[in-house]
Amino acid sequence: MPFMRTTVNLSEASINYLKNEALRQQDSMSGVLEQAIILMQSREIKPANSIEFKLPASGQGGVYSGIDLDDNAALEDAMRGL
Repeated sequence: MPFMRTTVNLSEASINYLKNEALRQQDSMSGVLEQAIILMQSREIKPANSIEFKLPASGQGGVYSGIDLDDNAALEDAMRGL
């Protein structure tokens, strides 16, 4: 796998933690950072492809035709009954 060189700005506390963790694991600081990134990627929530659900509805009424939801003034007028 090809590697890319980059610069990362970290706090002194983070650098000290990284150094100590690299010593503990007998690995390089780059190796520990890469392991941390891989771990974060594996924890990402992956969306399901086909989950169907229904939103609960309450009250009466529904969608009003002719109201532009992008027009704040028109929306406010509709909410006030104007």
